[in-house]
Formats: sequence, structure tokens, C-alpha cells
Amino acid sequence: MLALLDQPAARHIAAHMRESDRVEVSAVAGDDLVLWSDRITGLPGAAMMVLAGGEPAAMGGAIMMGHHAVTWFVATDRIAEPAVRADVHRMALVVHREVAKEGVRRFTAQPMTSNEEAARWLKRLGYRHEGDHPGHGRRGESFSTWGKVIHGH
Repeated sequence: MLALLDQPAARHIAAHMRESDRVEVSAVAGDDLVLWSDRITGLPGAAMMVLAGGEPAAMGGAIMMGHHAVTWFVATDRIAEPAVRADVHRMALVVHREVAKEGVRRFTAQPMTSNEEAARWLKRLGYRHEGDHPGHGRRGESFSTWGKVIHGH
């Protein structure tokens, strides 16, 4: 089930984040994931969550900067459940559509280069690999930029 993201849910997901997301977020934002969740949910754009059995299981959004938005996504281990995974994909489509209504035409995402799951998902969402950034993370982790342009609306 999809819902608008609220602060208590964001904090819950941050506290129960799957390990791969914990590594990725801490590489760019520091180790205080609750503080990160407070900051990211306060930025302009759209943010949603997926509920599984009434429990927050994943969250994502798009931070708007004029006609550009940076997308983000994290989950708990419940992402392994097929219904949660399907709702996460649907959530991404809704977030893209909502910020596009506000004039956003370019979307970017920056997962760790080693995150093959994110690369496959971004391709499914219509993103293209634009480049790699070796040493971008706080401890020297490498990241990639993926981009998508929406024409019309």
C-alpha cells in the first residue's frame, strides 16, 4: 500500500534499513540515519512510503531543484517480499508523475557503482547510465549517475 511519507515512518525505516541501503546512505550522509531521514523528508519535492501489513517498509522520493529532481529510495528487508517490491516500483512511478506535474523534466539518481540491483531497477524506470564517480563517498566509495528526461506533459 502506498501513502505519503511522514516523519515517524521515515524514522522507522531509517532505524530498520536494509544493510545495503545503510552502507550507501552512510557513504554520503553520515552514520546518523535518523538525522538523515529528518533532513531528506524536509526537502522540497515528493516523498512516499510503502506499507506492508501496516508497517513502513520502504520510502522514496524526488528532491526538486527547478526543472531537475534527484531521486532517492531506501527500504527495510521487507523489500524481498514480491508485493512490497511491486509497490515500490509503483511508488517510483507515482513520485515521477507528481513532480513532473510541477515542471520537473530531468531526474537523476546516484547509487553506489557496486549496486547492481539499483542499476537494473533504474533501467526499468527508463534511466540511462551517465557516468561513474570513483571516490565520491566519505570512505572512498564509488557512485554512478543515472539520468532520465521526460518530454511533454
